[in-house]
Amino acid sequence: MGVAEVLYSSVKYKVDVEKNIALQTQLHQGPIPLDWDEATPLEVDLRNLGDAPMDDASFGQYPEPAAEAKSYTNWEKLLKQNIRTGHKLKLMKSPSLKLISEVDESEREFRIRLQHLAHEKRDQDVEKLKKKYESKINTLVDRQRRSRQALERKSTLSNQKKMEAAVSAGTAILGALFGRKALSSTSISKVGTAMKSTNRAFKSSQSIEQAKETLVSVERQLGELELELEQQVSKITNKYDMTGEELEPIEVAAKSTNITVHFVGLAWDPS
Repeated sequence: MGVAEVLYSSVKYKVDVEKNIALQTQLHQGPIPLDWDEATPLEVDLRNLGDAPMDDASFGQYPEPAAEAKSYTNWEKLLKQNIRTGHKLKLMKSPSLKLISEVDESEREFRIRLQHLAHEKRDQDVEKLKKKYESKINTLVDRQRRSRQALERKSTLSNQKKMEAAVSAGTAILGALFGRKALSSTSISKVGTAMKSTNRAFKSSQSIEQAKETLVSVERQLGELELELEQQVSKITNKYDMTGEELEPIEVAAKSTNITVHFVGLAWDPS
């Protein structure tokens, strides 16, 4: 059995944690009596181990090296080497968020934490994006409002002019046709004035068409800008979707100087 206290330290990954490692492995006859690569982990406290055999216990033969003191010195060195190479601290890294898992944090727990953080960052980035577009959208919305008001105003004015022109023309013509006297210069003048009113009413209709075109143009620009904003928001949402992200494995090896072996010795396993 080998029991050691191990300090895992890494400035790069912000790790500084101690762990107790207890291993047991079977002794063998032959040139390699002990191989820590075959060991199984134990949850054991040295203070709870007994120093006497159980009642009615029987003992088997052990390899000759187990009776030599120098073997334990060698096995202790091998234990340190095994811990350094075979018992590295395993962490996970999110490439998107540049975040590293905590010590002993499961992948499920880490992904839940990543998703929560991703949602926060997504909301922050979306808010920044909306502020960036806010001024442009407000300008177009204001232009849209003014264009609609202008169109309504010109439509109302045009209808009035058409009505006035029709009444003026009708009155002038009727007056000219059914007046008591023959056509006078005054009657002709009234007809001319009525025709001018009709022409102004026609020009007013053209002005309405221009106002409509302006409104359509502004609304098209507003629609394009809103679509662009929606697409950018969608990109941000996809960027912070952690569902299918492949986590990068990270291993932190303990330095030999940070491995303190408390015990290497023979143990009897009653199982």
